[in-house]
Amino acid sequence: MGAPYIETFSYINLHLLFIGTVLLFNQMVKYNSHQELDSIFSSLADPTRRDILIRIAQEDTLTVNDIAKPYLDDMSLPAISKHLKVLEKSKLLIRNKNGRSYSFKADPKQILIIEQYISFFRKFWNTQLDALEAFLEKGVKDK
Repeated sequence: MGAPYIETFSYINLHLLFIGTVLLFNQMVKYNSHQELDSIFSSLADPTRRDILIRIAQEDTLTVNDIAKPYLDDMSLPAISKHLKVLEKSKLLIRNKNGRSYSFKADPKQILIIEQYISFFRKFWNTQLDALEAFLEKGVKDK
């Protein structure tokens, strides 16, 4: 049985219509949880949070102090804590308590949702560009 996050998208009505020399695309994507996706991308809109997420993903697990070290010249520990809370609220990070200290690790399920979202559009645009290339090649051969 597959995990529920694997079937993130359902594809409905993907049409490629040729009308004269005009290409029209009618595509509808139904995403299971718009709020979840909005939360993820909102969290990643800030460059500090993107950097924090990348660092945690590369190191597997980091403590709050380890996360904060590179930023302490420019921002306070409470500011770093707020960034971590935003990433945690969007489920990009998992918090673990070890005594009095906290550590964080990246949640691969949420990162998979991002990858699936981007992958859909990568496939969509590859298909559209392949169709355009075929259309243009056909036009060149007809001349």
